[in-house]
Amino acid sequence: MQIWCFDVWLLSFIVVSFVGDKKKKATKSKSKKATEEVEEEEEEEEEDEDYEDEEEEEDDELSYDESEAGVPRKVVADAEEEDEDEEEEAKMPAKRKSKTPPRKAKAATPSKTATTSVDDLAGAVAGIGLEDAFSHSMNFVQPHMKFPHIEAGRKTINIELFVPALPNNFFRVRLLPCQQILHIQIKVPGIFVDKNRQTHALGGDDFNRNTHQNTAYSQCVDSVEETYDDGTSEGRRIDIWGAPMEFKLDFKCEEDIDWEVQFFPNDEGDLIDTLGGQQFFAVLVMKLTSVEKPKARNAGRVRVVTVPQAMEEEAADDDDDL
Repeated sequence: MQIWCFDVWLLSFIVVSFVGDKKKKATKSKSKKATEEVEEEEEEEEEDEDYEDEEEEEDDELSYDESEAGVPRKVVADAEEEDEDEEEEAKMPAKRKSKTPPRKAKAATPSKTATTSVDDLAGAVAGIGLEDAFSHSMNFVQPHMKFPHIEAGRKTINIELFVPALPNNFFRVRLLPCQQILHIQIKVPGIFVDKNRQTHALGGDDFNRNTHQNTAYSQCVDSVEETYDDGTSEGRRIDIWGAPMEFKLDFKCEEDIDWEVQFFPNDEGDLIDTLGGQQFFAVLVMKLTSVEKPKARNAGRVRVVTVPQAMEEEAADDDDDL
């Protein structure tokens, strides 16, 4: 047992020593490398300074002769100057290669815009990868009004929304348990997510089930159904309800909400002639009543007091004495 423990200790000591030596060598290597880089930079600076000094000396060595008129004239031997330039270029140190590796050019990002093509197959191939760009929202944002008032002596709030012309089973009106927040939901009509809608609207020689626009639309509908499928459809069309529109109330209200969908004739422009019948606007009207009930007001009262018979006789005697 002691021998085995000693072997384990010895092996651990060897491993630790080996790792320590590796670290020391790596540190020394880094230090040496940094020192060499500093020395190289200093040598380059000295060589640049020497080269500048040589150029200045060359300018000073230019000879000047006096002309007959006494004006100094610069005399330069072109051939000698060219020879000197060649010698200096040969003496100049070669530029140190950059240690930074050249950056790789970024790969061109493939365009996500599908090329328009009559050929359905070409359109489908060009549209590969566009699925990531699908987006959808089934939420409603409706014009609305909210106004409090007094009705039958109690505080009341009316909330009225301009909504699509739909029957009342397409609307959900619910007061939260706190009794001061109202939620309203509208169900999306099935035609909006019907996979045949594009074909019904655009079907023809140039548009069919395999046209890329239609196949992309179908994939977007699949994404919508996958998002809103809660597992209760059981083969039926999925009911898609928009997110609740929330209204904060100024006071607590009774849970029993009085609401209805009011339809008003839509006589805008030539809409009746275009659609072939009377059209309607729809307004969802909700009335909420405060939980506070009015206190009975004490308006006073009238009371008849009956006088007892004995008191009446005493009163009569008193009259006789007078």
